[in-house]
Amino acid sequence: RKDLEEAEQENIKSGLKDKILKALVAENPVEVPRSLHQRQKELLIDDVKKRMHQQGLSEMDFEEYKTKWDQDFNDSATFIVQSSFLVDAIADKLSLRPSHQDLHAKINEIAKQTGLEEARLNEYYHKPENQSRLSFQLMEEKVVSHLIDKAIIREVPKNARTE
Repeated sequence: RKDLEEAEQENIKSGLKDKILKALVAENPVEVPRSLHQRQKELLIDDVKKRMHQQGLSEMDFEEYKTKWDQDFNDSATFIVQSSFLVDAIADKLSLRPSHQDLHAKINEIAKQTGLEEARLNEYYHKPENQSRLSFQLMEEKVVSHLIDKAIIREVPKNARTE
């Protein structure tokens, strides 16, 4: 029961984070450099390809999927780059970049959640690309948390809801 409640809370937090980032991007359009857009799109496609192959789908299945969902890949890549720029700018303006203590605490939390040895996780996150990813994740959490704290949330009447 506890695990289910925690999973539901994470789903709620994730949904709220997505809504906040979408609103942030909608209200603050940012030009996305073509090279960054293309790189992000390639990362998304590679991730989907790996997951599809893990599920036993063929290369032909993947190529069909990639063609069918090309516009979604484009839109997602644009959104990810735009939201990353905005999160980065807000973190700089409000001094919300994670400290070394924040990184260490997060690694400790991951170790407790996964049962992995903290030393192995420290080794993994010592690599610059992994540390950068974790640092951005923490920064994004700080920015979203700050925006939630400052947001004015109003109830939408049930008959006006679209989702």
